[in-house]
Amino acid sequence: MILNQNSMEKEIRAKDLRIGNYVYFPTNIFKSKTDEMQQVVDVLCDSINTHHIEGLNYGLVMTIPLTEAFLFGLGFQKYKDSDIPTYFKNFGNHDGEDFEYCFVIFEDAKGNYYTQIMGKKIILNYAHTLQNLFFDISDEELVYTGE
Repeated sequence: MILNQNSMEKEIRAKDLRIGNYVYFPTNIFKSKTDEMQQVVDVLCDSINTHHIEGLNYGLVMTIPLTEAFLFGLGFQKYKDSDIPTYFKNFGNHDGEDFEYCFVIFEDAKGNYYTQIMGKKIILNYAHTLQNLFFDISDEELVYTGE
């Protein structure tokens, strides 16, 4: 997955992450030919561990900005009949209920992704922010399956 480094602007801190979050680190760190997206497996005070790297300093880790393609990779679908770009993902039915819930994300004219809960607008411009809120609401992980 190749990401635009110029769009990576938010510094990640330990309190922002949990196990399962996706993070990014640029190619020049490990001299690989492609940018690297990794899934966090351990959050420590001064570093994180991923499936392939241990002790990755927070200063080297960057956020992954949300894009339409990334939302699709997480299993979101796009509403076709909407005045503004709107994406959704169904979840739930853990207790044998006859229905599922729907997590909805909107994109405003400035390119910000957000959801609304009880009338409050919650900005979700980064993958880990979306993952954390989705998990808190649904008790389900968002799994990236590709673009």
